[in-house]
Amino acid sequence: MITPRRILHGLLVAVALAAAACGGSSAATSTTAPPSTTPPTTATTLAVGGVVFGEGVLPDTVPSGFPVPIGAVVGSTLVDPGSGTTEFVLTLPADVPGAADYFEQNLPIGGFQVTETAGNAAEWKVAFANDAAEGTVVLRAAGNGLSSAAVRIVETP
Repeated sequence: MITPRRILHGLLVAVALAAAACGGSSAATSTTAPPSTTPPTTATTLAVGGVVFGEGVLPDTVPSGFPVPIGAVVGSTLVDPGSGTTEFVLTLPADVPGAADYFEQNLPIGGFQVTETAGNAAEWKVAFANDAAEGTVVLRAAGNGLSSAAVRIVETP
């Protein structure tokens, strides 16, 4: 059965891939760059049944220390307070292996343990956890030296 949550998840991924396909720069991101501390200045949000959808700015529910590469563009976001879930999409100025290296190196610096990492030049998954949350970063090639990252973070009891 197709649930509204599955439809929403599919839409988030589709929007991320479409946005990444329209990208332009092929500049690479250093895998040792510190997380960006300058948030974008515009955002769009919509609340539906307690779930908050947004675009353009990381939700406040993203744990402090979660690394976001310099030059990353925040796409669609979703916050479901009922389940403690935060999801967002990033377009990254790096290919999939470079983006995977970034997260593998910077998640531990931000206080997360990398619990799984595997993939190839087209797709990569990095799983992570700390005492308060667990999650995944799923990277996909987006063309022109860009990649798309679908991030899911779930608060743990």
